[in-house]
Amino acid sequence: MSNEAAEILALRRDQESAKGDSGDLLDGLLSRSVSTFLIKGVPGAGKSTLALELLRRLGGGTYVSTRVSRESLSSQNPQVTLVALRGMAEEMTVGEVPLDARDFRLAGAKEIVGLVFDKVNVDPGSLIVLDSWDSIAKELDPVERLRAEKTIVTVVQAHESKLAFISEEPERTTTDYLVDAIIELSSEVSYGSIMRRMEVKKLRGMPIRTPTLQYTLTGGRFRILEPPKILLPGQYAPKRYTPIVSASDRYSSGIPDLDRLLGGGLYRGLTVALEFKRDFPAYMHSPFVQVNAANLMTNGSGYVFLPSVGVSGRVFLDSLGTYLPKELLDSKLRVGSYRHSETASVFNLTASEVEATFEEVWKAMEELDKSGPLPSTIHIGVDKLEAIHGPAKLQRHISKTISKVKRSNGTATFVVRENTANKDSIVGMCDSHHILDLKDRAIIVQSVKPFNGASNIEYDYSSGWPQVRMIPIE
Repeated sequence: MSNEAAEILALRRDQESAKGDSGDLLDGLLSRSVSTFLIKGVPGAGKSTLALELLRRLGGGTYVSTRVSRESLSSQNPQVTLVALRGMAEEMTVGEVPLDARDFRLAGAKEIVGLVFDKVNVDPGSLIVLDSWDSIAKELDPVERLRAEKTIVTVVQAHESKLAFISEEPERTTTDYLVDAIIELSSEVSYGSIMRRMEVKKLRGMPIRTPTLQYTLTGGRFRILEPPKILLPGQYAPKRYTPIVSASDRYSSGIPDLDRLLGGGLYRGLTVALEFKRDFPAYMHSPFVQVNAANLMTNGSGYVFLPSVGVSGRVFLDSLGTYLPKELLDSKLRVGSYRHSETASVFNLTASEVEATFEEVWKAMEELDKSGPLPSTIHIGVDKLEAIHGPAKLQRHISKTISKVKRSNGTATFVVRENTANKDSIVGMCDSHHILDLKDRAIIVQSVKPFNGASNIEYDYSSGWPQVRMIPIE
């Protein structure tokens, strides 16, 4: 078994043991063991969006705003709408779920406590959201605040209801000690993109196996970013691959989300510097490369592949072989290997001279170009070439490779690591630069040159091959 296959199997075991830690965490906040919880975070972190998502999951509830009017709540949150009823009445919904939204901007603690009493008696078991509690609590002295919070928590628990406090207070307060769960939301800017993190600081009745998770607010919805699902041949039911047809002036990547991001697909002569952060497991990118290669080859392009460190050429070939015919692989795929092989789609390399390696790469590329009908694509793991040949002569050969790709109207991807010696020069030579990272077990790709923001990468095998989804992080 290759190292890549072993790592994928280990990943699957970890995913099974951690099943329910991410997406089901929101359901955990709505479980019987949690009656009150606190959502903390700076302005704009998504606290209200998370609260609305929980109301949506529970099928409705009461949203009490001490900050904005009902109309502002609707305009600021895409998932909330005001629906005009007969006469002057209006109904508010979150998605398709009715929402009782109350404007308590001029209210005090007494009115808030009174509302909680009324709601738990009229609608026991429902969820009440106080957004935001700190705007009321700051008007109280410490003793009055503690008394009001104890009253609210006791009443909610006695009626088996649920209540969410929303707060922008960064310090620990009495609310932290009284509630059953604490979720803190934060964000940071990375390469020009906003990255969002959710930290579970307290969760009664449930183990916290994954204390931090990435999330996005795309489309006004709160969505936790899941770990990737990566499967080996034999772990899913393969079907014959169905290609996405390329446009006349572009090559489809086989990934609809990526094609949209690139304005219709890979343009002719495109060169890409793909950077892995220092601890990013290279095999997590393999399904992405597989479906890209599959689509290019079925559209008529050749594909030359030199694996990165941590990626097995044999696993790559075997994976493609589960949903592509052998005849296509033999005629359109060339995998470079430093281990001798007689397989038709493998070309053998020597570890003695970097010149000899690139001569074989160029030879494979030219042979595929001659077979037509479209120019070939090359994918080169520069990190592996540096490990085998050293960094000294690579820049000159990569520059020559880029020139060949430009003349042929093909495309090329050069994989570098954060610590690859030639990284900066390769990034400078390439048309685009993308960074892959693993943040809280989720795959994040950041498009740095040209800037296109950040996305989360997910894989789905239900069609019989790895389909790639890129979810914008907003």
